[in-house]
Amino acid sequence: MKNSKYYFLQIIFIVLISTLSFSCTKETQENSQWKEAIVKNDGSPSVDGCGWVVIVQDTLYEPKTLIDSIFRFDSLEILLKYNLTGNHGFNCWGQLPQIDIKDIKKR
Repeated sequence: MKNSKYYFLQIIFIVLISTLSFSCTKETQENSQWKEAIVKNDGSPSVDGCGWVVIVQDTLYEPKTLIDSIFRFDSLEILLKYNLTGNHGFNCWGQLPQIDIKDIKKR
């Protein structure tokens, strides 16, 4: 009887640890291929704008890090490699998915 109770507690402990470890991992999605994108200045966040955003396939994204100044031109066409962070940015009331830019170049 003691062995079955001990075995049951071990199973519960393993399931609990497995569930917690999977729920704590941050979900990311990698894009290893170049994607066509457009850099857009959506207005200053201090006056309800979204700041510099990137448009990929009709979806607006907020870059995790500031876009280098050589790419800060409104409607600039670029090629981009990025990862989705699984988070939302701070501008635009947290509505835009956030990306981590891995590589960027002009088209």
